Amino acid sequence: GLDRRADEDGAGGPSVRLTHHDGDEDLLLAALLFEATGTGEHAARAAIAELGEDDRAALLGDLVGERSNRRHRPGRGFEALRYRFEIVSDYGAFRDLQRHRMLTCQWQTLTPDLGAGVPEEVDAAGVGEDYRRALEVSRVAYERIADAGHDARAAMYALCLGYRIRYVLDLNAREAMQLIELRSGREGHPTYRAVAHAMHARIAEVHPAVAATMTHVDRETEPRLERILSELRTQAKVDALSTPRA
Repeated sequence: GLDRRADEDGAGGPSVRLTHHDGDEDLLLAALLFEATGTGEHAARAAIAELGEDDRAALLGDLVGERSNRRHRPGRGFEALRYRFEIVSDYGAFRDLQRHRMLTCQWQTLTPDLGAGVPEEVDAAGVGEDYRRALEVSRVAYERIADAGHDARAAMYALCLGYRIRYVLDLNAREAMQLIELRSGREGHPTYRAVAHAMHARIAEVHPAVAATMTHVDRETEPRLERILSELRTQAKVDALSTPRA
């Protein structure tokens, strides 16, 4: 069906699971101190082990520094930690997240098996059934191509981008900060915003201090036509450049 109901399959929204993580916050502090001191990592870890929770938090804050915007990222010590996420989302959101180069992305072949969601705005506009018909037409075309003996990788081109796909993002903490803060922006697509928010929450469960350094995660809600804000700003700049000077 179009909306197969299984939480791990992303029905009703994207599903994000942290399947594995490497390293701990002591390792992170030692890796950050390596660049800032003249001591080795073994000695740094021994010193860190003597610190209390408040002192560790203060040390991490000092090492990360003040981040006045999301482009101010911490040192490469953050690359000592790694996270592996298994995600189910619509194919369109996957393609946006797949564009990030500083990570490992693996994905399964797109099929109609995980279903497809219907945006609430489409139903509110009164064209939900038309949208569902289009999804069904694309599914039938997929089945026809597959049943004719063609490769599934060819058949998937018949599917609408609203169908769901399962994939893995494997990345270090520094890249996680970049991806999560960028893709959580209010002008982004609601689906990949939800993925970014869920990734941040999963990191907070295992490394709360790391999640706390991601100070530019955008959780503000806007009307769902987020791109309009960006387009209006772009057009204003174009208009300003094209206006003759007195």
